[in-house]
Amino acid sequence: FFFKQKTAYEIVDCDWSSDVCSSDLGLLAGGGAALVALLYDPRYQAAGPMLQLLGAAVVATRIQVTEQLMFARGEPQRCSWHNAVRALALAGAIPLGHAWGGVYGAVAGVALAQFAAWPLAARYRRRAGLHTGWREWLWLPAAGLGALVGALLGRAVLSLVG
Repeated sequence: FFFKQKTAYEIVDCDWSSDVCSSDLGLLAGGGAALVALLYDPRYQAAGPMLQLLGAAVVATRIQVTEQLMFARGEPQRCSWHNAVRALALAGAIPLGHAWGGVYGAVAGVALAQFAAWPLAARYRRRAGLHTGWREWLWLPAAGLGALVGALLGRAVLSLVG
């Protein structure tokens, strides 16, 4: 196979592959518990909801396209700010999540903290003239559709397994 390497501007303009990836991660977020039930014995069932939360958090990695663009434009310090924001969010979200919901709350805190730098990335894209309007939001219906399909498949799998 031969792959055409995309420029940073082509990736930011419309990265359909990341929208498809969002639907896959939505699938994991919706059906993670069923996947654990299908693949593992009952001792591991508590990991299902955690897998769902972490699957939803991986959608936040879409910001990495913007961070790679920052590196390509010679602005690595901006990535450092993103990492610092995520680190601070983790430092607060994990203990707060744990206090609120135990281990599941702490995992939810990890998931939510991954989105902490999104406003900085959006601001950077707007200021750099890279904001793509409505295409910025294509991941949301893709992830939602994936979560719905995952939940429906999860129910089917759980009815067969359980």
